[in-house]
This record gives sequence, structure tokens and C-alpha cells, in this order.
Amino acid sequence: VHRRAQGLPAVSLAWGLWGQSSGMTGELSEADRARMSRTGVLPMRAEQALALLDSALALPSPQLAPALFDPGALRDRAVSGMLQPMLAGLLPAPGGTRTADEADETGEADETGETGEAGETGGGGGTAGPAFTGPPDPREVLSLVVGHVAEVLGHDSPEEVAVDEELMDLGVDSLMAVELRNRLNAATGLSLPGSLMFDFPTVEALAGHLAEELAAGGSGPEED
Repeated sequence: VHRRAQGLPAVSLAWGLWGQSSGMTGELSEADRARMSRTGVLPMRAEQALALLDSALALPSPQLAPALFDPGALRDRAVSGMLQPMLAGLLPAPGGTRTADEADETGEADETGETGEAGETGGGGGTAGPAFTGPPDPREVLSLVVGHVAEVLGHDSPEEVAVDEELMDLGVDSLMAVELRNRLNAATGLSLPGSLMFDFPTVEALAGHLAEELAAGGSGPEED
């Protein structure tokens, strides 16, 4: 932006996910790719990415985000209340109607980065509203947490999650922890802190904390 203000050439691109394996993407696990897919980010073919590069160089904005988005996944996140505000502009206005073909065309147009700049990726998935409307059964809370941990880790079955092992040992990293926190916020209606995984390191401890918060009708301060 500073160079552009001085009349000098400058373009900064916050790239989305390239499908081709590289030094930056070669270490991504299947769980990493599944998480990105849940947030609405799709892998770009090399020819798509290069075409977006040409488009970006022809546009006046110095900061763009060439990326491929899945409109359906974005709509799901909007319904669950977990869509990042910066991505809301990629969806039609509430009450609008659009065919599947039109939605796909909009997704292609959004790949140019014309609709916004790069931003933080948040968590994925979630539910459309709080799962508990009364005093929770601790067993149901544990089942809820186990289910979300399994989905975040990309497991086929919740039975693969050991409730007494630490989340980090199960494979939950910092990005997964954010997604898990966001999912549990949406599922319970609570406002859980960013340090959740460190404060309650096992599935069992985390579920116990949620059960206590829900029983008390509490909502702790959210921290990033």
C-alpha cells in the first residue's frame, strides 16, 4: 500500500491452498486438508492459480487473496454462526435466491480476490444452535465433545478418541484447538477461552468443565 501510494508497483497476494504438493503444502496431513475444506477453502489446480496471478497483476488493488472457495461450505458456516465476517461478502444477501450454477460462477469470480483481502482462518463445522436447553447430562456432554474431537481430527468414528488422553497427544494442534473451541461455542452457546485445550487438556476434563458451565448457566470470557 505504501509503495502504491508513491506510484510504485506493488502487489501482495495472500494465496489460498494450491492442490499441487510443494514445500509449503507437502507437510499437510489429511486432517489439515479436511479442516481447510470445512472452512470453505478448496485446493486450486496450478493452471487456476496461475490464471489468478495474471488477473491479480491486472487489478488495481495492491493486496489480494487468490483462493478457491466452496459456496456450500461457506453457507453452512454462516448458518452455524461461524463464518468469518470478511468472507460474508462471498455469499448472496439474506433472502436472495441463486441456482447452483450461479453459485459456482460466483465462486469462480471470488477466486480473483476482488471481494476482499486475506484474513485469519477460523474454525469449521459446528451446529445451527446450542445442543442443550436445560440441565445437561454429563454423559451427553462427553459424547458431544468426543464427537467434535473426532471430526476435528478427521476420525471415522468417535470410538477412536480416548477420553483420558491429552488432546495434544491425540493429535490436536493449535489450529485444531481453535476449531474445536469454535465448534463447542456454537454447540453449547458458551463463550469459551482460547486457552481451553491447555486449561482442560483431556477430553474428559474438557467435558466436565463444559457440564459445569452449562449447569451453572455460565459464560466465561472469550479470549483469543
